[in-house]
Amino acid sequence: MSIEIELKEPQPVDDRFQRFEDALRKLKRKVMDLEELFDELKPNIVYSCNITVNWAAMAEAIGIYMPLCRPDELGITQAKELIEPFKKGLGLLKSDPKRFKKLNPEHNIGSFDDFVVTLTKYIQACEEYPEAIIEVSR
Repeated sequence: MSIEIELKEPQPVDDRFQRFEDALRKLKRKVMDLEELFDELKPNIVYSCNITVNWAAMAEAIGIYMPLCRPDELGITQAKELIEPFKKGLGLLKSDPKRFKKLNPEHNIGSFDDFVVTLTKYIQACEEYPEAIIEVSR
């Protein structure tokens, strides 16, 4: 919820302008009501991240491409099902960073270091919310 405050220079009173301002104020209130209703109705998202396609080669190399990007095709539906494969994959990444850093993209968007951080946070979220339902948008 917000409070709108305006300072205006004095203008000649014009009935059409006043009616416009009143209608606009009512419309803003309705939009705020709709936003509040949407907030009540939207799912409770406990974790969200963006997986760049630049990590595909690393994810494939450590055996987690499908669980990471296409869990639904493996029948994986809950966060707890990702913990074991992700931990195993993260262990591989950390055991041989030199090997996996070779898969860094030239422009460095989607680097090895970023992947390790994101995967670590994803695992932590899975452990904290093991019953959470996974939704992937492609």
